[in-house]
Amino acid sequence: MFGAAARLSRRAFRVTLVPLVDSPTREHREVSSDTAPFRIFLNYRRDDASGYAGRLRDSLEAGVGEESGFREEQIFRDIDTIPPGADFRTYINEAVASCDVFLAIIGKQWLNSADKKGRRRLANPADFVRVEIEAALQKDVPVVPVLVQDAKMPSQSRLPKSISELCRRNAFELSDGRWPYDVGRLVTWLKSEERKKREKTEREVAYARRWQ
Repeated sequence: MFGAAARLSRRAFRVTLVPLVDSPTREHREVSSDTAPFRIFLNYRRDDASGYAGRLRDSLEAGVGEESGFREEQIFRDIDTIPPGADFRTYINEAVASCDVFLAIIGKQWLNSADKKGRRRLANPADFVRVEIEAALQKDVPVVPVLVQDAKMPSQSRLPKSISELCRRNAFELSDGRWPYDVGRLVTWLKSEERKKREKTEREVAYARRWQ
């Protein structure tokens, strides 16, 4: 999990572009090498797939084959430490915005999980799982459904309108019988995305430094 301070402090890569001046020899671009690490947000419902979320986190940290694992601080799994008095929607929005990939873990009880009064949790606008997915879709963070327990993707008609787009996202299936293989495919893809981010940052830094 991210540290208390780092969790909401996105150490984003910064390149400040200043309008070009007549002479390219003058300083007109400021470069910062302060780059943000690649981060993964694990979204799940505790009474549905808590064990799978923990198992997936362990697999992501361990890595597979020649692919090294992710550091603990690169994986955001829980938001139990929202400060007293903080606006939880703002807190979630900032946490989601700090991530590069959003994994929505969906088990068999994900769609119909109910509260103590028998009301479907997803129907509640304040449901944490729903709020997190809404934030990821609105922030244009890549959202990847991860199906466990042989769960199927819910139909659009069964989802709240605010997260109905989720059903159109290509999903990863993680089965118990072929867990190492399935997780291996997921880790390989995530590492590829991590490399793309690093290479993009390096290109931007190199380009900006040309104008220093």
